Amino acid sequence: VPHLPPDAREAVLARTMGAAAAISDEVARMHALVDLAPHLPPSLQEAVLARAVEATAAISNEVLQMQTLATLAPSLPPNLREAALKQA
Repeated sequence: VPHLPPDAREAVLARTMGAAAAISDEVARMHALVDLAPHLPPSLQEAVLARAVEATAAISNEVLQMQTLATLAPSLPPNLREAALKQA
């Protein structure tokens, strides 16, 4: 993203966020959203990470859900980490 012209960044990030959110596999969606978050403005990072928590909550296999949550937790701000751990 830093290599894009400033006037193109917002549009590219919007398309990227839409593409990441549209991934049907919950684990892949969580990874895409977590990988995208650091490239977003701080005002959008928490919302994208919240969507990653939602993707993790949608995993039906409990073991896979816990493994994914363990991967996700270090990337979360304290308030989202607490909410994600409560869902476990």
